[in-house]
Amino acid sequence: MHTGWNSVSLDSLGVLRASGADVVPFLQGQLSNDLERLAPERSLLAGYHNAQGRVIALLRLVQAAPGEVLAVLPRELTAAVASRLAKFILRAKVKVADESAAWQIAGIIAPAESASPATPPAGALPHSLHRVARFGGSIARPRRCRS
Repeated sequence: MHTGWNSVSLDSLGVLRASGADVVPFLQGQLSNDLERLAPERSLLAGYHNAQGRVIALLRLVQAAPGEVLAVLPRELTAAVASRLAKFILRAKVKVADESAAWQIAGIIAPAESASPATPPAGALPHSLHRVARFGGSIARPRRCRS
């Protein structure tokens, strides 16, 4: 039985980068979650809807830096969502760009108590839902809570 860590490429996901002085208030007006709760150590799941309330996309938001938010969503929707968000920027100090080509998204699969040499540093991976960890230039978030 293999007990080490494995990485799975999630090529079907893409990344939008929203940046600028007004990024949080702008996204707060466009998405369905309270972006004031977004923090470097906490991700958010948010919906993007049309005027009739129909879902356009579900996005996993991660604060990459102050004034910079990454949104992970299906790659097939990134261009359309970036274009639609750009229509509503008006005078806000925000830029939205499809950065899918600059990011590789992968999932981590490992036994719950793995101690293989390939394991990230102790404490590097978060242990609760929506928590974000950064190590070696990577950002990680668990899919579900451990019991």
